[in-house]
Amino acid sequence: MDRELLCGETYVDGCGRALAAPAWCHEGERPALRDGLPDEVLRTLAASTSSAVRLAVARYATAPADVVDRLATDRHEAVRVHAVTRTRSEPALRQAALRGSRPVRNAAAGNPHTPAAALRRLGGDPDVEVRISVVTNPAAPPALVDAGVRDPHRYVRWWALARTTDPALLRTAAASAYRREREWAAGNPHCPPDVLAGLAGDRSPRVRARVAANPACPAHLRLQLAEDADR
Repeated sequence: MDRELLCGETYVDGCGRALAAPAWCHEGERPALRDGLPDEVLRTLAASTSSAVRLAVARYATAPADVVDRLATDRHEAVRVHAVTRTRSEPALRQAALRGSRPVRNAAAGNPHTPAAALRRLGGDPDVEVRISVVTNPAAPPALVDAGVRDPHRYVRWWALARTTDPALLRTAAASAYRREREWAAGNPHCPPDVLAGLAGDRSPRVRARVAANPACPAHLRLQLAEDADR
């Protein structure tokens, strides 16, 4: 830093004392960064020996991309998790998917900038939460979401049913004996109109409620459901 870094100018509820390397914070504090800090200050803080300071930088909304990328390989897991959630660095995301801990892999699985090959790897992850993050990732390839419909764990299947665009998979789910599968299909905005019409008469009020709340529900079906016997 070319100038003195003051605690009160850097941290919310900071004091008037100067900060010093290598920690750039006072001992025992868990600092919250002020809004509008210059990139120069954020780069300095990202090199702090305090994991609490580095975590605050990783969470900082306007942290420079190169700082976030660097923190994606930080030695402290919580810092890595927050940085991997935000980074656009393909090498960092591939590393997180390949060798990261479960929370780090989960962060990579939900990042829309994670390369498709890394997402495919994470789609077969042993952890259920990681696989859910893959199928709910807005950048997940359709084939990967569709594969989630056949996942061995029901939670992954349900979330995949909420996002698939495959009408055949939605028709199969709508005819399922399992109410939850019908329910998740009923809420999918890609569900074909004739399938929604069938689900609007489902024996379960939960399924019918999902149809009514579906943004793709035709107006005539919504009017029909407005008169439903279940409140």
